[in-house]
Amino acid sequence: MRGVLRAFPQAQMVVSAVLATLVRQELGVRLAFTNRDAKGNYGFHRMYQPPPGSLVVPVEDLIFSGRDVRNQAGFFAASGLRLLGVGAWG
Repeated sequence: MRGVLRAFPQAQMVVSAVLATLVRQELGVRLAFTNRDAKGNYGFHRMYQPPPGSLVVPVEDLIFSGRDVRNQAGFFAASGLRLLGVGAWG
């Protein structure tokens, strides 16, 4: 987790689920969850929706094809968020 801090010291939040919760605690930043509707469109869970201009780092436990990460990157851009990079374990 310290590696994420070193790689993305300017991050304001981490986006993902269980693993991201641990990374978020280590970094001391906000946590947001993305989800998809029945049509496959991304959105943020109602608990927190970051404002445009936020610097984000999605954290994934596994990346297979990279399709979901690319789709999330497009969603972040369309939402006015700045993607700093992607953290992945596994």
